[in-house]
Amino acid sequence: MMDNHSVSSASLMNLTSFNGSTMQINSSGSCNFTMCENVDAPPPWPPMSLEFIRMHAFMNIAVPVLFFVGFFLNAVSVYIFTKTKLKNSSSSRYLTAIAVADTTYLFSKALYDLGQLVPIYSVHGACQIINYSNCMSQFLSYWYVTSLVVEKCIGIYWPVRKSTYCTVFRAKCVIVSFVVFAIVFYHYLTWTYGYDDFFRMCLPFRDESLLSAFNKMNTMDYIIVCIIPQILIIFLTIAICVKSWKYYKMSHRPARRVIYNCQSACQGKEYKTTPVVVSIAIMTILLGSTYSTYRIFHIKNNLIVLVATFLQLLLFSFKSIVYCLVSPSYRRQIRQIWKSLLQKMKCLPGDAEHAPEMHSVDQQTEDSSNIVIKVEEKPV
Repeated sequence: MMDNHSVSSASLMNLTSFNGSTMQINSSGSCNFTMCENVDAPPPWPPMSLEFIRMHAFMNIAVPVLFFVGFFLNAVSVYIFTKTKLKNSSSSRYLTAIAVADTTYLFSKALYDLGQLVPIYSVHGACQIINYSNCMSQFLSYWYVTSLVVEKCIGIYWPVRKSTYCTVFRAKCVIVSFVVFAIVFYHYLTWTYGYDDFFRMCLPFRDESLLSAFNKMNTMDYIIVCIIPQILIIFLTIAICVKSWKYYKMSHRPARRVIYNCQSACQGKEYKTTPVVVSIAIMTILLGSTYSTYRIFHIKNNLIVLVATFLQLLLFSFKSIVYCLVSPSYRRQIRQIWKSLLQKMKCLPGDAEHAPEMHSVDQQTEDSSNIVIKVEEKPV
């Protein structure tokens, strides 16, 4: 899986450094594919810096670990936001969609790294499917976070209108609309992108017309993924923080506490969940800014690309940790799940140590009928 950049035939060949015995490069810097002397094997990779080698070795360990940890944490979030009391709010729909999109990104990234060891790209369509799911999941995750921030901004600035605009049904409509848009928009990856037998990696096809279409769509891609949602999240998060600061400042004034709380009764509930939204927004800005920067400015430094990818993995893996840190309701549900698991483990069959003891007591009544009373002793 290659992070998309605008490319041309020359830049495709400049992905690696070639010596004169491998191919000839003309004075303009472009390469002629027909003049390659050895087309059966890919050219040798250029010498790597020590920092890049160490970072690459670290990523080989970090990616599998982050995948399993992130998959587990996102699965827990999906369960909590769909099977517990927290499922009743519209925000839980966005949080569930974010967890699903993050898991899809981690899965596509794991498949990409698996392709370095197992030749899965030789399967027809595997390269397109992996890159397609990767780009879609990034788009959906960023825009679901943006939708969550927009909903919170409406809730604290126009609390009376939230019951109209921020319903569960509307949240489902927004989620489905983004999915449909992503499916339609990223279909260009299925016919402009594929496995290159020469480089043995996924690259845009070399045809000039396909490269032109790829470059145009890719430019639109980083605008709608790296620029627009980031700007919206930054400005709306600032607006939410300003409004929240004013609310807490006014609510803690003794002279106006009662009056202000009565006027803001419908807003108080909104401010209780504000820390979760603000924390996720700040996390998205901090960890996603490096990736957005290198895509927007077409940074070619391999070390920066690896660092940006690692931060992106952290962003898609550890949102559940943020929920647990800033949300008492989320922590409460985690404790309940843990307690229920412990109770089920204690009641497993075959556990003689914790199995309850049953005692039978026979009692005879005046009409000579027997009554059997069973007394259960709970284990200490």
